[in-house]
Amino acid sequence: MQFIITDEFGRKEINFSGLIKHYWERRKILIILSFVMSALMVTYTFFLKSEYQSNIKLLIEDESSAGNSLGQFEGIASLAGVDLSTSAGLSPEVYEDIIRSLRFQDRLLDTEIQFSTYESSSLREYYEKYYSPSLLGIIVKKIKSILGSEQQVEYENLYEGVIRIPKDEMYQYEDLNERLGIEILDNGTFIIRFQFSDPLVSAGIVKKASELIQEMIKKYQTEKIRNNLSYINQSYELQKANRQKAQRNLADFVSQNYNLSSPYFQTQLDQLRSELNLQNDLFLSIAKKREETTLSLQNQTPSFSELDSILIPNEKVYPKRIKFLIIGLFLGLFFGIVYLTTEIIIQQVRDSIS
Repeated sequence: MQFIITDEFGRKEINFSGLIKHYWERRKILIILSFVMSALMVTYTFFLKSEYQSNIKLLIEDESSAGNSLGQFEGIASLAGVDLSTSAGLSPEVYEDIIRSLRFQDRLLDTEIQFSTYESSSLREYYEKYYSPSLLGIIVKKIKSILGSEQQVEYENLYEGVIRIPKDEMYQYEDLNERLGIEILDNGTFIIRFQFSDPLVSAGIVKKASELIQEMIKKYQTEKIRNNLSYINQSYELQKANRQKAQRNLADFVSQNYNLSSPYFQTQLDQLRSELNLQNDLFLSIAKKREETTLSLQNQTPSFSELDSILIPNEKVYPKRIKFLIIGLFLGLFFGIVYLTTEIIIQQVRDSIS
């Protein structure tokens, strides 16, 4: 059968109907290869570790709700010159960046977790002592080491806030990144997921990750106002001491010169009273600012609600044998078509030579 034909203008074209007919005539090869590849893929799943997934859905209170929670105080506070207006919080898109950050992952790796089959330890200790990658993971790791083989260089910690992860520990962060996920929903909620071979660890990591991301979101969102409050508290204590000193100076002067009524005494008394009034005004101004900042910190600190309990999963989510079966079928068809096409090409070359 000719698979390359020449049209009336002398142009060569592929005879697709002939190809399809040829594939149909040799369909037994396609069926056998599809069956073999499917069987191999399903067999492969029995050598994979079963994995379980836990998740938690969190609701973060938006700024409008936060403002309403203190709405009953806004009228009174405004009369006293205190501003309780809120600023924009962190965008939910930043949550993904937080859980992918080294700070977050370092703390998660070092968190003590209860295992079903090992003594309680951290994820980092599990990776160092017990973790064994799958066959596919070993192959990929070996290829990466060959392609990226270079001399290991030791660096000194010269800069604060700059860290270096040893090459032989990078797999811990890569594996954690693959297992940990977050999904931001449109209704003000987000879901944290973790997939692991131990269902107890899966639930435990989700719990720890939930607590950690809440802590870090609150820290990042209120960092500036907390720094301001720290400075104001220092100023408040200093001004409080100055005010008390002015009160003591006035009291000491009056007690020591109680029976005097000279112009000098009156002048000194007026000066001390003016100093005390000045210190009182400064103290009240800082106290008002301190109260305003404290209320703003309370107002701008986000609150979270867990919409459901974290369940220790019973049903595995990996490997899904149906998925591997379908992949095997497509691979079998692909290799079968490649084999039959190669067979056609070889036959065409032989015919052209002869």
